[in-house]
Amino acid sequence: MRAIVICCLILFYTACSTQHQKFSRPTKKYVGNREDDDNTVFKYAPSDLLTQPELPRTPGQTSKFVIYEDAPFAVQKYSPDYPEFAKASGIDGEVWLEVEVFEDGTVGAVEVKQSVMSGPGGLDESAVNTVKKWKFEPAKSDGRPIACWVMFPVGFLLNR
Repeated sequence: MRAIVICCLILFYTACSTQHQKFSRPTKKYVGNREDDDNTVFKYAPSDLLTQPELPRTPGQTSKFVIYEDAPFAVQKYSPDYPEFAKASGIDGEVWLEVEVFEDGTVGAVEVKQSVMSGPGGLDESAVNTVKKWKFEPAKSDGRPIACWVMFPVGFLLNR
């Protein structure tokens, strides 16, 4: 019985280390032509073509925990529509939103974090629909734009 367990452990260790070696080998990235020791000429694509293709963006799929040096900020804002029945009822306040900002500055998913008036035609819906039209300067990490989430209020204030 002990020999079987030892054999299984050896097989498991061998399989794991083989898998690790398979994925940890360094890849060669050369630009243009390169002559090897046996005078064979290798042609490789430019290094920028070796990057993985951009995956289609799906709203809500960006990690909520992203490290960046420069925070995203709105460069094109629109004022939200204030529903007439909310004005007539004297309802005002701030709707807090968590907004997904993609690498190109467009808005992905929007989540209401603090509601003022939920439901169809309410202040929450007006705030979400307005922010989806905004354009942002995206967050940057190492000088490159990255997708992230940002939280901020959208205010609805009555002139009293």
